[in-house]
Amino acid sequence: MSGSRTAVKPGTYVIFNAEYGTALSLSPTSPPTLNCRPFDAAGSAYQQWKFVPTDESDHFLIQPMAKSNLSSPRYLTIGGLLREGAKGSVTVGSFPMAWKVTRGEFGLRCVLVSMFLQEVKQRDGD
Repeated sequence: MSGSRTAVKPGTYVIFNAEYGTALSLSPTSPPTLNCRPFDAAGSAYQQWKFVPTDESDHFLIQPMAKSNLSSPRYLTIGGLLREGAKGSVTVGSFPMAWKVTRGEFGLRCVLVSMFLQEVKQRDGD
């Protein structure tokens, strides 16, 4: 694909799978869990995600917009024991992980880039 791509801006997004017509949704249960549900055209807060910039220009922390009764902030993260060659599952938790977010031919692409808390720093003032 040629031409320049516009940088992804901090803000609120729906994480949508166009092929299946589903959006990543946070359940209102306690503790909250993730589901892929049919897209809610009304823009439910449970399907909205805040992209918070980090020190790297294309790296973001991703937080659910839906309010939770939990005391600590929640982030899109990877659950399960992670080691080389192991697979974890995408979940919501209190451990922030940085995601590289770029624009592609079919929309935004999110790739986990940092699993270490000390590497993930929110930019001051954001």
